[in-house]
Amino acid sequence: MDVSMKDTVTDYWYKLDCLAAWLDRVTGWVTVAMLSVIFLVLIVAVFFRYVLNSALSWSAEFTCYCMIWVVYLGASIALRRNEHVGLKFFVNFMPKKMALLADILVKVFILSFIYCMVVFGYKYVQDNWTAISTAMEIQLYWIYMAVPVSGALMGYYTVISIIRDILELTDTNLSKSTT
Repeated sequence: MDVSMKDTVTDYWYKLDCLAAWLDRVTGWVTVAMLSVIFLVLIVAVFFRYVLNSALSWSAEFTCYCMIWVVYLGASIALRRNEHVGLKFFVNFMPKKMALLADILVKVFILSFIYCMVVFGYKYVQDNWTAISTAMEIQLYWIYMAVPVSGALMGYYTVISIIRDILELTDTNLSKSTT
């Protein structure tokens, strides 16, 4: 690859990485907000149940649905920040280029899983489009959308990570990186 082509690829990668960093921040704030709302709803539910002797019928369902979103969004954040559990024992003994190739291979496998997660998650949303929750009486596709939405985020983050590894493998300068 000639120098101008490497610079162009690096510039595009930098823009994609900046978008990924922004999505990561927004996702983090949404997750923190949802956890805060869960906390507040649980405090109110306990107050109503034990002080006023009148349980809120919707609180358990609401917190459960919020927690589903928190878990899936949190998984995308962990993937972006490379904080998932991984077995790096063998990779640590490999030469740098071989370790990068191994990381790329693992990320391709992860990407294939994420693809299935998005496709089958979206199919599940479509198949259950008219399902209604019991207590809150909302359409459940709002809850089921957590799987394909977080899967799309994970897919984007994984593609960016693969591009970063390929650029690093070709000794491209990534000094503008946002990670």
